Amino acid sequence: MNRGLLAAAIHRRMVDDDRFGYSWEERFGADGETWTVLGHTFSMSVGDYDCSSSAITAWRKAIIGTPFEGVLDAATFTGNMRSVFTASGLFEWKPMSFLAEPGDLYLCEEHHVAMCFTQEPDVLTEFCWGDVGAYGNRRGDQSGYEAYAHAYYDYPWDGILHYNGKADGAAAPAATDNQQKEDDVLPFAFLCQPDERSEMWYFDGSVIHRLAHPDQMKAIQHVYKTATGRDIPCFKLGTKKAPWAARLAQAFEIRNARSGALADEYKVVG
Repeated sequence: MNRGLLAAAIHRRMVDDDRFGYSWEERFGADGETWTVLGHTFSMSVGDYDCSSSAITAWRKAIIGTPFEGVLDAATFTGNMRSVFTASGLFEWKPMSFLAEPGDLYLCEEHHVAMCFTQEPDVLTEFCWGDVGAYGNRRGDQSGYEAYAHAYYDYPWDGILHYNGKADGAAAPAATDNQQKEDDVLPFAFLCQPDERSEMWYFDGSVIHRLAHPDQMKAIQHVYKTATGRDIPCFKLGTKKAPWAARLAQAFEIRNARSGALADEYKVVG
């Protein structure tokens, strides 16, 4: 997939949707929904953006599912787009004599950015100051010019951020052996008969619970095996003279952050 064409198509869909307007306050949308653009599905926040946040968002969405996902997250405004985009390995800085391609960004580092949508004729898409009083105004394009597509125009552009194609066709990196081993780690949970008592405790990964009925133990065993394919660990621990189960319970008890006292709801009476 050509990620430059994808970014351009995402940005064009944004500017063509009147629910997207210009704002320096909201900047990254508000209401989430699912979009599919050129067969690429992702979540999108609908609402107000500005020139830089819209272009950054379109490119962040375009590289989802590639090894480069997340490399543009540090970009926040026109002033740091050049450094972040070129450091990502996906963009090269070109002079204005360069013929921009779809997805490339015309950048004025101090003031503005617009995206190349088509090369010939040169059409760009942008979010710009399209109505009076963008601060605090209603969400969405109220003038028809807060976000729109139109022919290229001269602006004091500093240069062009040109996409080099490195994310096209790139597959997500395979899991390492360590990652695969981490995926195989089972939830830390167990059943325990404490200190020779005629009762059972269940540790759910954060809290120890005293079970009130044998069927509770059976239900936990069934759910654990269904979820993991294995039996939940079940063991005896400690004696009346060496109450190790009680000490284990104390190790998992949660203390009040302010007083340091044991929280009542997590106490297991020994």
